[in-house]
Amino acid sequence: MELKYKDIGYWFLLLIPLAILAFCKPYFQYFPVFVDIRLSVHMHTVIASLWILLLIAQPLLVLTKKFKLHRNLGKLSYFVFPLLVASFISLMIHVDNSDFPKALFFSIADVTLLIIFYGLAIYHKKKVQLHMRYMILTAIVFLGPTVGRIGGIWFHQPLLISQGIHYLLIATILIALIMRDKPDLQKARPYLTGSVFYVIHAVLFYSVFID
Repeated sequence: MELKYKDIGYWFLLLIPLAILAFCKPYFQYFPVFVDIRLSVHMHTVIASLWILLLIAQPLLVLTKKFKLHRNLGKLSYFVFPLLVASFISLMIHVDNSDFPKALFFSIADVTLLIIFYGLAIYHKKKVQLHMRYMILTAIVFLGPTVGRIGGIWFHQPLLISQGIHYLLIATILIALIMRDKPDLQKARPYLTGSVFYVIHAVLFYSVFID
């Protein structure tokens, strides 16, 4: 692992408290009874949690030179990732039939980014530098549903503001990652690709939600 990325697994650990904070009121506060929570929501939570744990474990295994276990868990992702994508489907159907069907944008957009970044990571799995950076982008995708919910639920921010903060955070992270890869910007190509897709994401969001 590149020395400047040796701590990336520890950064990924931040996804756990962010997810708990984001989904505390709509989900975790009902533990262990979970009254009126649909089975599809439980399935999505379990699979998404498993995926986040994989994201955290993989760079830590490389850091500790447990390469065989890293490869085996990488193969497990071939099974977990399709389940993760599939777990969004029933959620999308529910949102589409709700009083706010526009919210379907977030699931569609996030799933699309996950498929693109994970697909590119697997395509470049033998090019470790590119593979790692595309997997970092898949982790960044999870900031959308967490940061957006934290802003709306805990700070009562309007959607446009919470989403604007989300885009500002993503832009800051991507710029920092690109700067970290200087002067060899060839390594930063995944982040530049990710930046393009997030610009498209933002344009589509404001096109949908600004009347």
